[in-house]
Amino acid sequence: MAQHSFFKKGFENAQNIVLNKADLCFDDLPEEFEGKSKDMGYCLPFLILFSISVLRLREVGENDFKNGDLIVLNDDHTAMIYQVQNPYVFKIQRYSIHDGPGIRTTLFFQGCPLSCCWCHNPESQAMPLKINMEEMDKVAAFLMEEIEKDLIFYDDSGGGVTFSGGEPLCQPQLLFRLLDLCREKQIHTCVDTSGYGEVKTLLKVAQKADLILYDIKLIDETAHKKYTGQGVDLVLDNLKQLSKQKAAVRLRFPLIPQMTDTDENIGRIIAFLKENTIYRDIHILPFHRAGQGKYEALNIINYMKDIQPPSDEMLAKVKEQFESNGFSVTLGG
Repeated sequence: MAQHSFFKKGFENAQNIVLNKADLCFDDLPEEFEGKSKDMGYCLPFLILFSISVLRLREVGENDFKNGDLIVLNDDHTAMIYQVQNPYVFKIQRYSIHDGPGIRTTLFFQGCPLSCCWCHNPESQAMPLKINMEEMDKVAAFLMEEIEKDLIFYDDSGGGVTFSGGEPLCQPQLLFRLLDLCREKQIHTCVDTSGYGEVKTLLKVAQKADLILYDIKLIDETAHKKYTGQGVDLVLDNLKQLSKQKAAVRLRFPLIPQMTDTDENIGRIIAFLKENTIYRDIHILPFHRAGQGKYEALNIINYMKDIQPPSDEMLAKVKEQFESNGFSVTLGG
């Protein structure tokens, strides 16, 4: 779980985002809160992002919570704990055109082992509850209902469903189930991954998914750990394994000013890919400022607040670097 500045003593093991009461207000709450929000006088703006139902509300002391509870700290060392249902997918985005071919529905899985400085979904980083079989059946059935609402768009555009995050490899059993159900319905599937996960999980995903969207960010171990929180060896080794299996992979390179955009990093990525993989198709994803407001709302340090998106000149330069080495390059997802 990412250790953000708003964690307080006694709650370090909580599995969901911890928010400070002073920053919150009650807007767009579920029915369970009717008649209560006015008396409480504060709200939870990120509750809606989890696409969850609040089961019950209780006021407790510091030691009275369960993993998976969404915790709001009070000034008097008590806490409001929201026990939530299905905190496994925190957002469903319809009509996506940058997450694979055609028009897609993107499901954002909760949980990520990385903490990239430029992450535009920082609320996704806390790890979810472990899901049991009974709960997984319910969650998968609900999510398939949502996916099938957009079948007409998939058929007309050659689109489908993309499982993103967070990191979908963090919830392999739910991911496997959804991939199988989509295949039964002949729905095209993409899995958007950082590559940071168990190789056996990744290879199984590659067998079930139609396409893997695979990020390659930084080639240097020290830099990768500095800017993402984890080393790079697992990411590179997993990509080699996918290449050996001739898995369908679309490479994606996040172009982040002052972090991934150096000539040395790009040159070493090109050399690695040419030496170790079969892949010569790469999409360049320019840094954008969408999601910057989440850092302020969640009281998380925003390392990118003064960073601007790369210039057209920089995009053209990086595109030429890859193309001159035999890569087919697309700007955007």
